[in-house]
Amino acid sequence: MREAVAAAYVALSDRLLAYIRTRVPDQETAEDLLEQTFLQLIQRAPALRGGTHTAEVYLFRVATNVVVDHLRRAARRPEELVGDFRALDGPDLDDDPHEVAAVADTTDQVRRALQQLSPDQRTVLQLRYAGGLSAPEIARVMGKNETAIRSLQHRGERSLARLLLRSSDYETPLPRHQPQRSADLPPPRRGTEPR
Repeated sequence: MREAVAAAYVALSDRLLAYIRTRVPDQETAEDLLEQTFLQLIQRAPALRGGTHTAEVYLFRVATNVVVDHLRRAARRPEELVGDFRALDGPDLDDDPHEVAAVADTTDQVRRALQQLSPDQRTVLQLRYAGGLSAPEIARVMGKNETAIRSLQHRGERSLARLLLRSSDYETPLPRHQPQRSADLPPPRRGTEPR
């Protein structure tokens, strides 16, 4: 059993952490929740049937539940955060400061836009892109059918794109079609006049 849990940790911990990190505000909390997820695997591993794929779906479902429980507890007793600790896990000092700032700005825009999606759309996108799960795997994690997951992903992606375009500093408005005045139009050809 230890070998199986260790193999699951090696294979899935990065993807699980990335998924959890999209749902909580700081790295330390995400790592604590990842630990809780694997503790539940250790407690229930003897009862699990199936191979690696079953463990993967199980772990993402447990991670989702652990995060939801954490967020509910945090909402009941809000903690005052001193600051955003992303800088502690931040970029190399050799990185271009303008690039680092652009990445941080984009990350913040995506986080704010994700918060405006429905909870199901947000969860599907987080499981798909941060967790790397396929639609059938997400369906098993969320207890929905695959068609519903694909629909949630499609609608979520469209809404997210619309929200990001709206919030972008670089957005240029699309030119509106301006009807031409009749004086600017060439005369119609014979036989094409409107009736």
